[in-house]
Amino acid sequence: RAARLRSRIDGTVNVDSLVGRHDRSKLADFVSAYALHSGGVVPLQRLCDDVGITPNTGRGYEAMLERAYLTADAPSFHHNRLSHLRRSPKRLLVDAGLLAAAWGVGAEAIARSADLRGRLLETFVAAQLRAAALASEVRYRLGHLCRNDRDVDFVLDGGVHGVVAVEVKAGIHGGRKEARHLFWLREQLGDAFAGGVVLHTGRRPPQPLDDAPKGRIWSAPVSALWA
Repeated sequence: RAARLRSRIDGTVNVDSLVGRHDRSKLADFVSAYALHSGGVVPLQRLCDDVGITPNTGRGYEAMLERAYLTADAPSFHHNRLSHLRRSPKRLLVDAGLLAAAWGVGAEAIARSADLRGRLLETFVAAQLRAAALASEVRYRLGHLCRNDRDVDFVLDGGVHGVVAVEVKAGIHGGRKEARHLFWLREQLGDAFAGGVVLHTGRRPPQPLDDAPKGRIWSAPVSALWA
């Protein structure tokens, strides 16, 4: 399966109708840089610097990878009650398996690295949230929130239906400490905050972290996404 996924990446880089006159080796390097930063909030300039290309070329590569369904970034969430938010998107490959194939590492290497586990899990959860948003009667927009002192992994903005916030933790715990930025966001948004959840890799069933009458915040295993 890893070989098939890797061939999908390599095939995209070598499709003439997509690549045109672009430098295939630079595009391949750009894909690798994207994969290394999947789950991270990284400006385009940094990706371009890593690869040695101009921002204009980088924008072309960005659009190309999105058209090829290799990437699906989460844009920065903005609200009139929030300030000093970073505008860069959260970089994301569309699929966790594709991400692991792009890294070229196996399960053992990922298990040994907290950074890789975290990026892989965020990429996986993002894919599940995108699918859930498409199936929902409410039109949710998937984004992220980041500023110097606060970071919420994913924000589902349902407009008049409110905002749902999601934190992703690669560890087995999902308590109030892990949810602290969700509590902060609820304070900032007030009635616009519809709810929040900390997703973890433990086995404890979903449980509320407070008893708020509206906008309650929960802790739940990642498997709850299919419940």
